[in-house]
Amino acid sequence: MDSLNTQIKSFLTGNFMYNFSRVLPHAILSVILLDKGFSISQISLIQSIFMIVALIMEIPSGIISDIISEKTCINYR
Repeated sequence: MDSLNTQIKSFLTGNFMYNFSRVLPHAILSVILLDKGFSISQISLIQSIFMIVALIMEIPSGIISDIISEKTCINYR
């Protein structure tokens, strides 16, 4: 049972760190863009476009990863 609790804590910590690292750049970018004079609606539009492009690019990158290996795609030079 103790091993299960350790695994659950490790999973939750990893999940938190993953999501935190995904959201942190957007928070920092928002502050920087506000300081540069962008409005909230402009910042929202920029971040929305970024997220839509990232979502659309998931499909081609997944196909390439299936054809070639994932390791080769990540380490491609």
